[in-house]
Amino acid sequence: MNQKTAGMLFSIFALLLAVAWAPAQELPAFHYTTEKDGSVCAALNGKILIFDSRGVPIRTLTASDGLPGANTGILYEGRSGILWGACRDGMLWRSEGKDGQIDIEVIASGLKHPIASIFETADRTLWVGSLGSGLLHLQPDHARVPVIYGSKNGLLGEIFWDVLEDREGNLWLAQNSGLSKLPFNFRAFQSFTAKSHPGQKPILPASGVLSVLATETDTQENTLWVGTENGLVAIRAGGNTEILNAEAGLTSNIVFAIRQDDRQRLWIATRAGVNCLSTQSDSRVVAIGENSLRLHALISRPAGLAAQSAFCLDYSPQTKTFWVGSSAGLNEIDPISKKVIRTVTKQNGLVGDNAWGIEAVNFGKDGTVYFGTNNGLNLYRPEYDRTNTAPPVPKLRRADFREDAWGHNEAALSPSREIMTRH
Repeated sequence: MNQKTAGMLFSIFALLLAVAWAPAQELPAFHYTTEKDGSVCAALNGKILIFDSRGVPIRTLTASDGLPGANTGILYEGRSGILWGACRDGMLWRSEGKDGQIDIEVIASGLKHPIASIFETADRTLWVGSLGSGLLHLQPDHARVPVIYGSKNGLLGEIFWDVLEDREGNLWLAQNSGLSKLPFNFRAFQSFTAKSHPGQKPILPASGVLSVLATETDTQENTLWVGTENGLVAIRAGGNTEILNAEAGLTSNIVFAIRQDDRQRLWIATRAGVNCLSTQSDSRVVAIGENSLRLHALISRPAGLAAQSAFCLDYSPQTKTFWVGSSAGLNEIDPISKKVIRTVTKQNGLVGDNAWGIEAVNFGKDGTVYFGTNNGLNLYRPEYDRTNTAPPVPKLRRADFREDAWGHNEAALSPSREIMTRH
């Protein structure tokens, strides 16, 4: 028997003596480190006991060292050399132990149930299985941004007893209802659907997705905005969602397009007009995430839109205005006044004015507006379009004069089609 093995056995013997003196309800968690010194850590009665390779106690960690108040039930040291501790209330902590110092950092795991297992994969990713809150995923470069997997991701419930990795990199998860497998390339694919899983609400209110916009603002956490056939969905980090629909003030549940202006406001094109979602205080409050956003139910056909449905819209950095495509032409909207300031149709010169798709509006660097319609592509240059201030010259094709039987004089004038040109 070599010295290291003998030291390990002696350490375990010392820990067993400690168990004998511990209350029956407080069994310790054992951990044998992979460090060269062969030290052993054990969690007992809210403390962490550290023994050297000979079984001699060298340090005791308590709440004064940063340990969470809840008792630690699991200790784990992975390939990275970081010591992880899991508490019975779902709390997670870590200690890197650099330069002989033990600094304990508590991680906001989001788990609310006891932790049953901790496992670090070959790529230094940490997986934490809980008994009711799902499977926690911590990437090495985002160790403080936890992601929780469970039944909403197609797994067999929220209880995970153990995690193992095979030689191909697949993860095998021991659960109450059976064995789940996460393929080695599962991170390459993620989806949000309207499918309901046991105990979980569907993330999307409808399966048809018409538009998507990812935003990153100073006042809001990173959010993925999804326009569906049944409302606008805000998906935040961790998979938390909020749904904004007609009941909350949206002009319509059918959301065709979403765009953001340079003031970090969202503009939403729907079947019944355009909404603006912002942090301003001049309209009703809609709770999206931690901050209160303001929803402006502002622009519809009575307010100047060419048609009721706004199929597409986009923000022009050149004109600093929004352009909205509908079934009756183009509208330019001033985001400051929130009013329609220009309408362009076939009567003005478009080859067609029926927007042919939810991405039918775009812009060139010179300010040209590209508008796709059912009759072809329009290139509209706003700077060259001006109002015709000259009054039209009347032209008559025919004039008839007559006197009826009662002596009344009548005149019938037939104008030329030229005066029908829009001014």
